[in-house]
Amino acid sequence: MPPHSPPPNAFAAEFLERMTELDEPPTAGEAETAGTAQVVPAPGGGFAVLREGESLDEGARPVAILRERATALLVAAALPAGGREPTYQLGKEADEHGFPLYAHGRIDGHLAWFDEGRVAALNLLDGLNRLPASLAQLLEAGGGLALERVGRLLERRTRPSPPAEKGLP
Repeated sequence: MPPHSPPPNAFAAEFLERMTELDEPPTAGEAETAGTAQVVPAPGGGFAVLREGESLDEGARPVAILRERATALLVAAALPAGGREPTYQLGKEADEHGFPLYAHGRIDGHLAWFDEGRVAALNLLDGLNRLPASLAQLLEAGGGLALERVGRLLERRTRPSPPAEKGLP
């Protein structure tokens, strides 16, 4: 891969340099990963994950370079969710119902065990669910056979149930 050179930018390099000397706001993590990500062939093989608006031809440094396209799609799908403020947090102390699960600062339910990995997965899934492009990349990474099966399951789950038969007198 060629040496990294900064991609074109509407702001002067000197201005951007001064901005790096300031403290980043709390929203910086989300700004870094906001928007959709794309998967493109990488020079020398594999697949590069680039943030929205970036191009290898303009010198952008990929977020990741992966051998398998499916893995690159998963990284691209997860990228926007990774920078978001988590929706869910797990309480540290159990009560009579288990460990409280907070959503937006309010108790949304309880988990039987203290399981931070489950809450991290929940936050990732919540992030994927909020951005249709990420959800599409996740489904694409699953491949055609998985999509066929998912389509059958969704059809079955969303099909209106037949009207209940009335009992005979």
